[in-house]
Amino acid sequence: MRLAQEEGLFTFHSMIQGVAEALDGPDGETLAQRLRDRYDIALVDEFQDTDPLQWAIFRRIFLRKDRRLILIGDPKQAIYGFRGGDLPTYQQACREILGTTEPQRLELNFRSTPQVIAAYNHILSGDGPTCFFRDGALYPHPVGCGRPALQALAGNQPIPPVDILRLDTVTGGQGLWRRLAQQMAQRIQQTVESGIQFGEPGRQPTLGYGDVQVLVGKTGEGELMAKALRAEGIPCAFYKQKGLFQTREAEEWLDALRAVADPRDRSLQLRTLLSTFFGYNLEDLRGLSDLSENHPALQRLLAWNALAQQHRFGELLEAMLETSGLIRRLLLCETGHRSLVNHRHIAEALLGVASRGRATLADLIRQLDRWRRNLEKPPAEDGEIQRLEGDRNAVQILTLHAAKGLEAPIVAIFAFGKPQLSSLRRFHHHGERCLALGDAAEEWVAQAKQEASDEHERLLYVGLTRAQAKLILCAFEQRTKEGKLAKLNGPYDALNRRLVELKTQRPDLFTWHPLPALGHTRLEACTRRLPEDFALPTVPTPATRWDYEGLAKAARPFFTTSFTALQSRIDAEEQQPEDADPPGLQPHVGELPKGTHTGRALHELLEWADLASLGSLDEWSRRADVRTQILATLNVHGLAPTWQAKVAQLVHTGLSSDLPLAWGGALCIAKADRVLRELDFLARFLPAETFPQERDLLQGSIDVVCEHGGRLYLVDWKSNRLPDYTWDTLQDCVNQHYQLQAQVYLQAALACFNIRDEATYEAQFGGILYVFLRGLPQEGTWSIRPTWAEVQAWKQALVMRHHEVAHG
Repeated sequence: MRLAQEEGLFTFHSMIQGVAEALDGPDGETLAQRLRDRYDIALVDEFQDTDPLQWAIFRRIFLRKDRRLILIGDPKQAIYGFRGGDLPTYQQACREILGTTEPQRLELNFRSTPQVIAAYNHILSGDGPTCFFRDGALYPHPVGCGRPALQALAGNQPIPPVDILRLDTVTGGQGLWRRLAQQMAQRIQQTVESGIQFGEPGRQPTLGYGDVQVLVGKTGEGELMAKALRAEGIPCAFYKQKGLFQTREAEEWLDALRAVADPRDRSLQLRTLLSTFFGYNLEDLRGLSDLSENHPALQRLLAWNALAQQHRFGELLEAMLETSGLIRRLLLCETGHRSLVNHRHIAEALLGVASRGRATLADLIRQLDRWRRNLEKPPAEDGEIQRLEGDRNAVQILTLHAAKGLEAPIVAIFAFGKPQLSSLRRFHHHGERCLALGDAAEEWVAQAKQEASDEHERLLYVGLTRAQAKLILCAFEQRTKEGKLAKLNGPYDALNRRLVELKTQRPDLFTWHPLPALGHTRLEACTRRLPEDFALPTVPTPATRWDYEGLAKAARPFFTTSFTALQSRIDAEEQQPEDADPPGLQPHVGELPKGTHTGRALHELLEWADLASLGSLDEWSRRADVRTQILATLNVHGLAPTWQAKVAQLVHTGLSSDLPLAWGGALCIAKADRVLRELDFLARFLPAETFPQERDLLQGSIDVVCEHGGRLYLVDWKSNRLPDYTWDTLQDCVNQHYQLQAQVYLQAALACFNIRDEATYEAQFGGILYVFLRGLPQEGTWSIRPTWAEVQAWKQALVMRHHEVAHG
């Protein structure tokens, strides 16, 4: 909310709230009348998902004798309480509109066969303790069939509408659910292979895997079912699964493109050789100490590099998919087509980046890395959603919430997990929606639990009624010592209780399949049996106690972290994010907006600009290529094109100005002897010569590393908006926010350029500059050249920081 206020943005809730506040304001009746003049009739669909604020708006405008308000809703499908959907609001609206009049009911189902409808009517109906819904009023009239001619046949015989997999236990942890997932996958396979024909007479195609939905409670259950289905050779896909750029395929593309950019870098070579683009394994690489110039793998990387240098990105991406053999390897080795679809989708996204004018390979790498780290979202609305696995006949896996509004001939429910625990509880008190955080009164806690349980019942109702021809369910019959049915911890308990009650009823509707003792599945590794005559050696008793803490530290895997991650550990409550205004600071007229989007835009242009052709500001900013690049960068980062001149000035000034050094002289980036921009590093956390046993790594990127007069300088661009840019203000800012960054970057640079002793340091290192772009050219530069003793002190500070991160 604070970000929305600072940036002048609107959320969906704030738009609704704004209308409600306007209607309650002094001109509220005028606004309401203007809306009435535009609309004679208002129809609200899915009204059970309406929140109190939305209903207050509709009520104020349309609940009048001279207007007509039509509400369509189903209280049994009120499953979005977490998003504000409020069942009491629906019930209150019904009372206000109807009074004692009965509503117009839609009592026919046009989706399912008469047998399926009869089956879930039998589950959902009943009185008292045998009723599925705690509130029996939710299902007062069993629904009828609107298409009685619908049939589901196998071998010209009607199929039983519900299969129930019966277990006599609910214990066994994850092992039980893995084995049950395999059994359900096998039941789905048997069902599809039985050749079910579904439809009205004369139009009854045979069902396939694409006609199956598996409904799960949460993502982990979906992943478990996907593994089980694929282990049985059944194609499957997640419905609108997010996270395309957090997949293994996106990581392989990033590794491969980095290797294409620098084909002879040994580390990059090894990472991409192990990827699907090449298909090597560790055993192959063990005998491959180096790639000779004529090695096919290096030749392929060099050929791809040549295509990138010529900006032939369409050919490059096609070659990486086709001529690399990636597609053939995936078709041969993968049980599903998930990986191949992801690879193609990522290639399309990269081609979209490449088609935006003067994109380079570095642009593609940078953009993919941002998508990977969730720093940016792809431009398309569904750009991060993984596509379905082609047109193949694939089982669709989706959550119960996502299934609302959908349907499928065959539906299986695999949703047994515990609900997510939270200290935030939703409940109603005297008809008002309330939230309780942390400890709360017992009656409120009980009310919140009951309302959550009621919503779970409605969620399972939604799942049951998606099926058109066949339902596949599970029932657990474990009993307590007292003979009572064991309670499941998750929302499935309501359905399980009802199924067990119906065990001996309606064999024409329910087919029970007792499951044998569940053994190992294809998802679990079986332990190899040892020969009978094999004897384990006697373990000697240690003379001293084991140092378990030391062993744990020694066995800890190495980790990779960054300056940003380390900085977040330093008194997070007092940290001011980069590019944030100090409290109370008011912007000057004509100043660039604050925010990380402004900083990223400036950093990109500072890296892009050609140092050899800067010239004067007026000439440079008028060039067509410069104007095009600046406008494109502003657009990508959501900045108005009116900032073009200001951005051009800051970028040109930063690169072409003489940046004063605290110890005398100045540094001009454009006139430096050699310049490296955006130097990525992956360095040892601690000095290798001092701590050879430590393997932890630091990663980062230095904005500019340049050589001038035989000395090395590190430059970091800052776009912070400060009260002023005097030396004292800049020093306070650096000391408070960037001291650790300077320590990290200095140690990485010294290691990178092999500066390891005082004499070399004094001869070759120039200093560190922090350039605050908004203060240029008169002010805005802060610099330091620490003594060798200070360098060693900084190194020791990193040792302490490492101890906090690794062992603290």
